Amino acid sequence: MANKQSHGSPGISQSQCWSYMVVVYAFVIISISCGTIYSSPITMVIFEKQLNSSYTVMEQSWLGATMMSSMSMSSIIAIPLIRMIGCRGSLIIGGFIAALGPSMSVFCTGLTAICLTMGLLTGLGVGLSFIPALLSVELHFPREGNTLATTIALSGIGIGVATFPAGLNWLLSNIDHMYSLLVLSGALAMISLLGLLMTAPKPLENTRLSIEIFREEALAKPAFLAVCLANFIWAFGSSIMYIHIPVFTRQSGYSTEEAAIMLSCIGGLSLFSRGIFRTLHLGEASTMDTVTSVLFGLFLTAIFTGLFQDISIKYTGLLAYSMLFGFYCGFWSNFINQVRVILRVYL
Repeated sequence: MANKQSHGSPGISQSQCWSYMVVVYAFVIISISCGTIYSSPITMVIFEKQLNSSYTVMEQSWLGATMMSSMSMSSIIAIPLIRMIGCRGSLIIGGFIAALGPSMSVFCTGLTAICLTMGLLTGLGVGLSFIPALLSVELHFPREGNTLATTIALSGIGIGVATFPAGLNWLLSNIDHMYSLLVLSGALAMISLLGLLMTAPKPLENTRLSIEIFREEALAKPAFLAVCLANFIWAFGSSIMYIHIPVFTRQSGYSTEEAAIMLSCIGGLSLFSRGIFRTLHLGEASTMDTVTSVLFGLFLTAIFTGLFQDISIKYTGLLAYSMLFGFYCGFWSNFINQVRVILRVYL
């Protein structure tokens, strides 16, 4: 086969086909993971029906906060786990743990139990799945096509956030709350199934990866610490937005479906802007990065939130706010991906 390809027309080898399939698997895994995590305000509506009670904004935020924080913290555990059992094993374990959350939460009778099952377990499992899924793509595309392959896989974030809230709302409207949670558990279990289908990647030692950023000497680099601080601020602000916008929409008297549309707009615009910035290579121009960051920050805070507070109360204003935030999400993810490439060389 190799001789035919070298003398004939260029083709795609079997190994290349599997590499492309890994990108597809990673895309689906990331879609399920992020779709579940960022749809926590809609998931909370399911639990309100299950427990036949309503919660305050603060109480509703606990589920999303637990899921997001456990996902982020478990990513640290994922690194040594990958080194011990590989990406495939990490995906299987992560998917299994994540699927336990919704299935066990069916028997919960209080908010604390929900946060421990759906929040902690699901967040832990998703965190153990996200890193190996993305890492598998980098292992199969160590040089040529790495940025494009990673971008395609990460676009699952936008797809997941755009589709899962609407899907959960449909389940909530058409079937019992218990079966809605079981369907969600089945979707998370697909992570383990896709992990089984993942081809064995090259050894970590033979490929230079972004995972090397976690070396101890990197902590002494000001550039790395600055990126960590920027990511912390971004994660802090974006998590508030993801949780607050749909909850505030429902508290303002709008339906769960209208709240789900808010999250779908964030995910859809994030995917759209990611494609724009990736196509135009705006993430590689530092001047455009600075201008874009200032403009989005200015619009989202000083102008939109500060000067036009009355607009934000109306549904159309909330919708515009969500779309603007989603567009900024696409820029930030593309920008941080470029920073990751630069840091790989710098460190």
